[in-house]
Amino acid sequence: MFAFKKFILPCVSLFILVACSKSPQNTPDPNPPIEPPPIKPPVEQPSNQKCTLLKGVYYQNNVAYDSSEFVYSDTSIIRTNEASGRYYTFEYSNGTIVKRNHFLKGANQAAAYTNFSYNAENNITAIEIYDGNNKVRSFYFNYNAGKLEKLVAKKFSSITSSEVVEYETSYTYTGENITQSTKVQNIGGNTQTEVINYSYDNLDNFLKKRTNAFLVEPYFFSLEGSLYPYFFSKNNIKGIVYNGGANSPHTYRTNTSGYLTEITINNQIASRYRYECK
Repeated sequence: MFAFKKFILPCVSLFILVACSKSPQNTPDPNPPIEPPPIKPPVEQPSNQKCTLLKGVYYQNNVAYDSSEFVYSDTSIIRTNEASGRYYTFEYSNGTIVKRNHFLKGANQAAAYTNFSYNAENNITAIEIYDGNNKVRSFYFNYNAGKLEKLVAKKFSSITSSEVVEYETSYTYTGENITQSTKVQNIGGNTQTEVINYSYDNLDNFLKKRTNAFLVEPYFFSLEGSLYPYFFSKNNIKGIVYNGGANSPHTYRTNTSGYLTEITINNQIASRYRYECK
């Protein structure tokens, strides 16, 4: 949560004494000049241009801390370069991303990779992360009538030499939007529950316009269950309430073609985007 400073402006009384005197009355001009109408600023018309995402810049406390540049083959993103020097490459099958390779700065060999699986409707069903040849973490997606119903996160246990459940997040819908997520996690033998409520605007989801955004953009690689309503809902999140606390308002800016150019959360910049449109 962000702390807001209160600014108190002191009241200052300003007394102005104005001396007035009568002016002689002038005879009105029978043919007064006609003043031209005020010039209105040009109205930016909506554009139907197609835009290609070139760069994302990410902020904390309104200060940029990282950025990503996107490299394409035709219309598919095949590489993402981070300002830190790390980079990711992507492999496709029938136009769908099936693998993401993770490279450290200056490396030619991947330090880790992530596999993606899909169902017959092309909905993502599994994200499996490998460190070398060892699977370290997995995320499994369950659907009901095409809607995301549950996310199950698992991690590898060296004790059991198998995957164990890390947490589960279930989703509740109102219409086509996820309006609540409930995360249940066992920590030290104690069950902890986190409930998040989401509110929405009535505009089509800007992030959905960018295909595979949460697979190719490092900003979204956190893979926490609270992230997915941003991508699986029809409209844009305008507010989030964590465990009954204060609302975290969201605002969005777009270019004239309707592509997302800025996200702000709690009145602070979260990310900005640059495109090539033609």
